[in-house]
Amino acid sequence: MEESSGYSMVTMVLEQINHSRLPAGTRSHALALLALCHHDNGHVAASWEAIAHAFGVRNAAVVRRHLGRMVAVDLIHYSSNGDGVVYVNFKAWQEPGRAPVLPNRRVGDTGSVDPTR
Repeated sequence: MEESSGYSMVTMVLEQINHSRLPAGTRSHALALLALCHHDNGHVAASWEAIAHAFGVRNAAVVRRHLGRMVAVDLIHYSSNGDGVVYVNFKAWQEPGRAPVLPNRRVGDTGSVDPTR
């Protein structure tokens, strides 16, 4: 049962991402990040390089920018303590009783977004 619960949480977060007002590039990176998360708890612990690879980018600054956009729409919380590892928590797992809240604003909207920037 717990496993199916985890998968239903993934489905809920997938819906949040797909209906969010994130720029298209950041939305695709959020989906890549979701693929890395543990389905029981919504946690990701990976190196900057591993996340950059999952995003298809080369620069940690690009990863930070996209993670910041995800934070701005209340999708995730992330931190790194200087050990080269990024710790990400999808907020839906942390607050399982809360209904999905779709953001009302578009973060970093420039008309079109180059996902490699």
